[in-house]
Amino acid sequence: MARLLSDATLDAVSDLGTRVRFNEDVKPALASVGLIAQRQGASSGDGYFYVPSTASHIAKSLKGLDLSDATVVSRVLRFAARIAEVYAATPGVDRRRLVRLRNALADDGYSLQVAGDPVAAITDLWVKASPDLADSAAVRAELIRLERALPDDPVAAIGRAKNLVEATAKLVLQRTGETVDDNDDMPALVHKASMAAGIHPSQATPSTQHREQFLRILGNLKAITQSLAEIRNRVGDGHGSATVPADVTVAHGHLAARSAIAWAAFALDTIAAP
Repeated sequence: MARLLSDATLDAVSDLGTRVRFNEDVKPALASVGLIAQRQGASSGDGYFYVPSTASHIAKSLKGLDLSDATVVSRVLRFAARIAEVYAATPGVDRRRLVRLRNALADDGYSLQVAGDPVAAITDLWVKASPDLADSAAVRAELIRLERALPDDPVAAIGRAKNLVEATAKLVLQRTGETVDDNDDMPALVHKASMAAGIHPSQATPSTQHREQFLRILGNLKAITQSLAEIRNRVGDGHGSATVPADVTVAHGHLAARSAIAWAAFALDTIAAP
């Protein structure tokens, strides 16, 4: 399977390492996302002795990874965001290094966001939808639209969040061999996709140790998608509203995005599992 991150991105991440400390900054950042720090060995020749820089250590740590694995790539992206944040706080920061990393990531189809930002969750979901490009294109298109709406258009973000759930539900149905009915509304799609993926509350395994708790979580997760459809019908941009609701804030747009991502990520994780 093709790599999901280019050498340009890895080199840009490693380049930031020339201004941060390996033991104090790089190793903890790698450990926080479940990656192992590796040191590039020193070498000598032609009368000189080469002592590798922090950038060399980062490159050694990253370039041996399986970058066709979506889970690994998600960890690398979170590491890149943390290193970029550390570097941005250093004295005499060169913004061109950060721009180089952002551009390299953009060329690979990703964005650089600090952990906790809803766009970071979008990046994680993009990775989950990337391995099978043929039938996940619609999900990735909705992720792009959602990301563009998040900064300053909460009404549009609510509509894009609802579209993301619909696109994911259709992807689940396609991958599980079920028929997609374009006339189904979002609740119907979520119900069919949940049944197809085995994540409907009625399908909780009786022998599960914490069955009651999982039932409640699954039920609440499904109810979130229903509420998302309802709020989109009231304030979303899909029906050409005459006025923009004054009580819908950017925080509400972020809430809608995170809610949609919660269901979509769980659904994609489930159908990807052996």
